[in-house]
Amino acid sequence: MAIKKTFLLIFTAFFISACSSSSFIKVGNLKYKPKPDNYEMPVLTGKFIKENHYKIIGRVFATKEIFFTEEETVVKVLEMLKKRAKKEGADAIIDAQFSKQFNREIQSFVIKGVADAIVFKMPKKNPGEKLPPKNGPAKHLEL
Repeated sequence: MAIKKTFLLIFTAFFISACSSSSFIKVGNLKYKPKPDNYEMPVLTGKFIKENHYKIIGRVFATKEIFFTEEETVVKVLEMLKKRAKKEGADAIIDAQFSKQFNREIQSFVIKGVADAIVFKMPKKNPGEKLPPKNGPAKHLEL
């Protein structure tokens, strides 16, 4: 039942018909503090960062009608994804995807975007790793 509900939420959020909209589907129960307006939201590809260095906090969706060119609209949809992710407290978005679709309600083409919103995790310290002493020079580890 929970899987059907999650699928229905994702389906509804992604296929909402509107000239311009954004939405967020949260993963888990944790809340994150929104990022300030001047925060530069990175757009990353998941294959370039180690999976254990981030946590997916949700999925962001954005839709915008094409007024000028598709490229300009994709840039605007990307900005909408980043803005929504900031509002939800994400550190970055990864694996953004875009599609062009015809919206029958408004009789126009729209660009839809989706991306995972993530927060970075601090890598866990290797239990055998020793840190240098706070006072004095660091000792070199022998291999």
